[in-house]
Amino acid sequence: MFRIHRSAASSLSAPSARAALHRRLPALGAASRANGASSSFSRRSFRTIPGEGADKRAIFQQKGLYRENMEKDSCGVGMIASLKKQPSRSTVVQANEMLVRMSHRGGCGCDPASGDGAGMLVALPHEFIQRVARDGEFGEAAKLATLTKEKYAVGNVFFNKSAPDAIPQAKKTFDDMAEAMGMKILGWRAMPTTANTLGATSLASEPHVEQVMVLNEDPQLSGDNFEKELLRLRNMVTAVNEKKFSDFYVNSLSNRTITYKGQLTPEQLFEYYDDLSAKDF
Repeated sequence: MFRIHRSAASSLSAPSARAALHRRLPALGAASRANGASSSFSRRSFRTIPGEGADKRAIFQQKGLYRENMEKDSCGVGMIASLKKQPSRSTVVQANEMLVRMSHRGGCGCDPASGDGAGMLVALPHEFIQRVARDGEFGEAAKLATLTKEKYAVGNVFFNKSAPDAIPQAKKTFDDMAEAMGMKILGWRAMPTTANTLGATSLASEPHVEQVMVLNEDPQLSGDNFEKELLRLRNMVTAVNEKKFSDFYVNSLSNRTITYKGQLTPEQLFEYYDDLSAKDF
């Protein structure tokens, strides 16, 4: 194959090749000028060429919400969803694969085992939550409760690991404010985590993580309005507890979604949170 290619190239002598090239160049230049195209291949001129080959961003600017001046470098973000609206383990596994493949968008310091943050937001895994509730991980009240979708919520909460005596007080503030808003706290669950892959920097700031289950006892409160009340609860509890206790943070609190995140590398997320590796999650 290479011999055929070389013989074909050598069939045209160098002088005749240069002559052919010079004969074609003026024609190309004339065609470019006739079409109004610039000889420069700058990004600006390329975007303004109409017709086939035009940069799609110019079309988006004319017909959509895209604005080039709003482009900014940021963390990598991706989304995977089922068009059938059916929760499945495969969707979560694919989301983790996507997260790991975005490792280049994150960062780490001198300690490569301490990332600058990674996480995943998923639809509330109803079957998984029901199972751990039946197993008594949230306590007796949650074990006996009837959990109907969107009528209960689960939140992930970070507490200061170095101040264990303050954790019960922070939880009581949360419970009291939720009950004052007409909600019922079904219980708290210590989140199972595995920290043996974390670097020294991540371990130094690792929180104590717990899950809280909140029940909507108001039959007139719809799923949307319950979600709004949960946001109010989250903001009010945070405002109070941040003044009393250091490093209190409500990671997520919703009747529809849940977030798992931390100062982790993408590869460490599933290794750290044991929940994410459960087959029914």
